[in-house]
Amino acid sequence: MVAAVVIPILFSLFFIITKRERKDFTSKWLAVNNVEEEAMLSGTITNITKEKQRYYYNRYIFVTDLVIKEQHKYTKARHIVPITNEFTPPTFTYGTKIQCIGKWENDIFRFTKFKEQE
Repeated sequence: MVAAVVIPILFSLFFIITKRERKDFTSKWLAVNNVEEEAMLSGTITNITKEKQRYYYNRYIFVTDLVIKEQHKYTKARHIVPITNEFTPPTFTYGTKIQCIGKWENDIFRFTKFKEQE
């Protein structure tokens, strides 16, 4: 008799916890491309690497790593976007002068906004 009451309560509890956790990860996944605008990096694109990565279960992100040459220094810049139904991958081309706005995380410059310069 006790099992008939306790088991549905446990299933309900785990369902609520799982639903809350999924909601938290979904909001974090959508906010992955929100980067503070603290610094600016400009230079010429010398290398491009694109990759699709798993973020959480069936949630994916699109990571674009750029190597930007500014004068005599090479810097790695990273652009991360969640893959949603309206997702279109950003287009970067070799040799293009670019200006990125974002922030430094260790030795990598994370950015969301960018402008191609002429």
